Amino acid sequence: MGVHFRAILPPASLIGLAVLLTSLSLWMGWEIIAGLFTLGGLILVFDMRSRRRDFHNVRGYLDSGHEPAQVAKIYQYSWCSRAACQAAASLAGEEAERAISGYYRENGYRWFHIFPDNTFTLNSPFLKLRFWKITLFGNAGAKSLLDKAAAKAKKQAAGRAVLENARAKPSVGKAEVRRKAA
Repeated sequence: MGVHFRAILPPASLIGLAVLLTSLSLWMGWEIIAGLFTLGGLILVFDMRSRRRDFHNVRGYLDSGHEPAQVAKIYQYSWCSRAACQAAASLAGEEAERAISGYYRENGYRWFHIFPDNTFTLNSPFLKLRFWKITLFGNAGAKSLLDKAAAKAKKQAAGRAVLENARAKPSVGKAEVRRKAA
């Protein structure tokens, strides 16, 4: 199975289910229900295109040296995004693939977690414009989130280096300072 296909497998399988349910609804004479399933299938076609775009973006982020856990965090909220991220990680190398799979496992995601996070709550993603933008057009905000995370990590690393250097240098006593001044 090609890596690109693994990236779009979730929406592709849901499209197949939508086609099956549309056919069944038409056979039973439920045209309105069939129309809803058809609309869902059309949305999934856009989702498939977005996951392909996310696949290429994740691959670029991993190839440019971004931390795999940070990339995985950005793409964790839906089954489709996680699949695209994992497919891209498999091309980026075994270490990145293990890091991303481990991140999802540590955060409790399993193969049967199909619905997006918080689907059955008042905070459902289906009620938010951001979810629909990501579904229809891809996760365009991922780059800025990754850049912020990289800047924060760099700042923390610089702070740790300064702290370690301060600990490594012996402190100079007052008497020694006076001697050097004289």
